[in-house]
Amino acid sequence: MEEMIVPESFAYESYGGRFILGSAEYGSIYSVYENGTTVTLSEPIMAGLGCSGAFIDTTRNLFWTNMINYTAISGYFWYGEPLAGAWPNLLFGYDLTTGDLVHNITLQVTGYAYANDVTMDSMGNMYVTDSTETKVWKVDADLKVSVFVNFSGEVPSGQVELNGMRAHDGSLFVWTYSGNCVLYKINLTDATWVRVPIVNRNITLVDGIEFAANGDMYVSSNSRENVLVRSTDKWKTANVIATFEAAVGKDPAYSSQAFVIVAGVPYVLSINWYTTDPNYIQPAIWTYLATNSTNSITTSSFGSSFTMSTFTFSTEMDSSSSFIVCGITSIFALILSL
Repeated sequence: MEEMIVPESFAYESYGGRFILGSAEYGSIYSVYENGTTVTLSEPIMAGLGCSGAFIDTTRNLFWTNMINYTAISGYFWYGEPLAGAWPNLLFGYDLTTGDLVHNITLQVTGYAYANDVTMDSMGNMYVTDSTETKVWKVDADLKVSVFVNFSGEVPSGQVELNGMRAHDGSLFVWTYSGNCVLYKINLTDATWVRVPIVNRNITLVDGIEFAANGDMYVSSNSRENVLVRSTDKWKTANVIATFEAAVGKDPAYSSQAFVIVAGVPYVLSINWYTTDPNYIQPAIWTYLATNSTNSITTSSFGSSFTMSTFTFSTEMDSSSSFIVCGITSIFALILSL
């Protein structure tokens, strides 16, 4: 296994009882089981490419992830030009059983696109956010690539913007990343879109999102404050109903990358992006040990134990909410009943 696993997103395969994630640094794919065991599912396919989004396709038994050149992207954002090689944007599909690469789909090979998140609708169409050229690609069930929505003129280009995305109830929900983040609802039939105002507060640095069974949206944020968002008018508007601080590992720069829901339980992936020291990167999959007071927990992630800092749920949580704390081997779980 690599010295450093640097995941940007993750997914959960219920049949195998495992989280699956890819390394943004190297492009390796890993299975992470609930006891903390980490197994390499696939070695890097192409030098210089790293994984971004993550989605489980149960119908085709595939793990989908975007492949991009993170070194080149980092150079573009920090120095105004790519630092290394070409800048391809690819979508890879890996066999969940064997780890073999089954599909290598080219999204774009020119310009400064940044394939960030990936999701799938109920018809088997996949969608990928382009963070820097502010569009959404569609890869249909026959694996044909097209531009589904172009936000040119609406969303600034040349910086990280379109980010977390999920298909839900006939619509595609996409967040911007910079400043006060904006939520867009896109009609999957005709690609028309509207803004969804978050009425009661601003949300910043949105990364990954996931929908609960009741339609609430879990939102992970690089600002170290995750939120739970609810709409009661079919997403014409929405409100933050809960906020909860991100886990903090050995470094205060620790941030949350993505959510998945497992048997009704929200899990979040956290990592420290701002260090090259493997002792401080320390990715973690964890859930909220929650009451109305502060809590400190010790868990293990990727075979290395550490103590998470204290965190609380804010008073924005509905008073009717109840919490049950469950231990799943070395990963603590919260069942949130709303």
